[in-house]
Amino acid sequence: MRRIEAALSARFGYEATATIRIHAELRAVVNDAPSGFGDDPDRYRYDVLFFMDREAVASDVIKDVPARDGVDAVATGPGVLYFTRVTARASQSHLARITGRASYKAMTIRNWRTTTRLLERMDQRST
Repeated sequence: MRRIEAALSARFGYEATATIRIHAELRAVVNDAPSGFGDDPDRYRYDVLFFMDREAVASDVIKDVPARDGVDAVATGPGVLYFTRVTARASQSHLARITGRASYKAMTIRNWRTTTRLLERMDQRST
């Protein structure tokens, strides 16, 4: 993993950190998403907050993730948080505030489309 972080840092000019999920872990993230998560991309934006530390407990991390009533919704999952924002009110979302929190350095955020596409590629490679 250190080689990946070094390559990303050199390529993009910032101190990169990385986390790796095996196929079964990413499958669990997708399968365990809240009911309806990702189903209405015209109305909502969907993100998955992956914890760098697999041992981190989602119910503890969620306490440090800002959510605005009526705009944001956050749910826990296996080593992740699922974050939903109302697209029409995305500028009012508190997700951007996470960058100022200590917990932000211990996670990486991917949108739902990227997450499911990564799983699709893993599925293709395993056949």
